[in-house]
Amino acid sequence: MASGLTGIGIVVAVAAGVMLARSGVNAWMRARARAQWKSVCSAVGLTLESTDAPFPRAQGNVQDHAIELWVDELRTFGLDRQFVRIRVAVSDVPELFVRTRRTEFEPSTWREVLTGDLSFDDVMRVSAPEPKTARAWLNPTRRSALISLSETVTNWSIGDGVIGVSSEGLSADVSTWQAQLNALTGTATTLEAG
Repeated sequence: MASGLTGIGIVVAVAAGVMLARSGVNAWMRARARAQWKSVCSAVGLTLESTDAPFPRAQGNVQDHAIELWVDELRTFGLDRQFVRIRVAVSDVPELFVRTRRTEFEPSTWREVLTGDLSFDDVMRVSAPEPKTARAWLNPTRRSALISLSETVTNWSIGDGVIGVSSEGLSADVSTWQAQLNALTGTATTLEAG
């Protein structure tokens, strides 16, 4: 053989070239995602805790609500996955947990709360240690706000005095983040006003 490469050698050389190309592309994509993350946080008025971290935790106030935004990075089966978490503080919320029925509901020692409003109870899951207190807090205005939120933002929950959303992947579209923050802060304002 004139070239000195066997069939297996050619396959190995091609595979190594593909791996090197992918690692370069992956590094470029991660650097781009980091820059977009910083840009998004800045665009919505949040302050980054540290610029050394790949995706620094961001905090600030938006529409008079304390906001926290961060990325959880997980590596499963050789794939890097990012989950973006947004949390908005809500004051005067009783001890309860609310989620849409289309998302998984964690088992709880708390009791399920039904409000008697079928348009709400059919789409929301509520649990609380004191169902009577939770039912009183979930007045028609609050129920309506939560239903509206579920129509615009998916995978959200209320618990421990925060309303939050978790979504997989980093979005380069600042308007997507702004829309989620606006929906969460608007809902938090309505929940607090009661």
